[in-house]
Amino acid sequence: MKQQGIGEYNMQAALELLSIEKATFAEQVQAGKSFVDIAKDRGISRQKLIRYINVRLYCQNRCCTSKGYITQDEANQKKQAVLKEVEDFVDHTQTKFELDEKK
Repeated sequence: MKQQGIGEYNMQAALELLSIEKATFAEQVQAGKSFVDIAKDRGISRQKLIRYINVRLYCQNRCCTSKGYITQDEANQKKQAVLKEVEDFVDHTQTKFELDEKK
């Protein structure tokens, strides 16, 4: 089973929650908005967005563990690793990324 990258999986989960097309999302990101900004425009809080993505990742980890693709220890490590990554992901903007690259 080929696992999706965390960023790709986060994006799919967020797009699903926000009921937004990827092209519309891309336009808003190009305008400097983050997932949190877009969620706020749709009446969804930052915390709800983070919680939704984390629940989806937790379910994916449980599925992979139950099928023997990863061990429980690996699942626990992944769970801890993604908590901060999800927060960074939802707050990320294209503008912020470009500024970080220039440093």
